[in-house]
Amino acid sequence: YAALRDVLADDQVVYGAFRCADPAKIVFVAWVGEEAGGMVKGRATAHTQSVENALEGTQIGLQLAAKDEAEPLAVADKLKQALKVAAVTL
Repeated sequence: YAALRDVLADDQVVYGAFRCADPAKIVFVAWVGEEAGGMVKGRATAHTQSVENALEGTQIGLQLAAKDEAEPLAVADKLKQALKVAAVTL
């Protein structure tokens, strides 16, 4: 996850995926930075599902829009809730 997190910029849209170590899942991430323009955000919203479908094998998707949402603990919390598990190892 750290390598993906390094490319998240406030003015960009980034799609990516990472492997969650425990439980073993491939996680799709759609990042729409807070400083991205309105048209960019709209196009990203419209295309997110298509991009996720193109990345075959992803088992769960996350949408992130703020740096605090991209913090490892925040991502782990979102995954715990979505997967209904007690702990997640990124």
